[in-house]
Amino acid sequence: MNQAFVDASWQEQTGPDGLARGVGGWGLVLLRPGTLPARFQGQLHAPDNNAAEVRAVLEAVRAAPAGEPLTVHTDNQAVIASVGRGRGPALLDEDAREVQAEALARGVTLRVVYAPRTRRHMRRCRSASAAAARAGSEAAAAATAASRRARSDSRTRSAARSVSAARASPPQPPP
Repeated sequence: MNQAFVDASWQEQTGPDGLARGVGGWGLVLLRPGTLPARFQGQLHAPDNNAAEVRAVLEAVRAAPAGEPLTVHTDNQAVIASVGRGRGPALLDEDAREVQAEALARGVTLRVVYAPRTRRHMRRCRSASAAAARAGSEAAAAATAASRRARSDSRTRSAARSVSAARASPPQPPP
């Protein structure tokens, strides 16, 4: 059975007009039988943490194989009530309906259950969602990834040059 572990984080920010707004980050780990875990994360403007967490559930439904059951594990009771039972906070009604409509359209049998925060996969999701919230934009995340790849490539080339230089120099006799 397919399983997804989701989490989100949210940070309140004051806009230039002085009104409070929020930026949220979400993350998920999708486990499918016979495959390696797949990780997804993103960022969005959200009114609160619950909306960001519902977005993580929506993305889990989108990432799951069509026509197969999916169990989503979350530590957020409001999301479980809204998406799983259809009776959560009114603020989440529209988002919860979107998740349910997506699951229906893709033929995904959705089950949303509680997972304590101490689960290993939940910690990975929390890290991914917090990183997405701090990033500020997808461009910043892409630039960071490109920078890491460039550093890694540079280290690899430097190590290869060192090995070539060591092979090219003749051994020195002991004094």
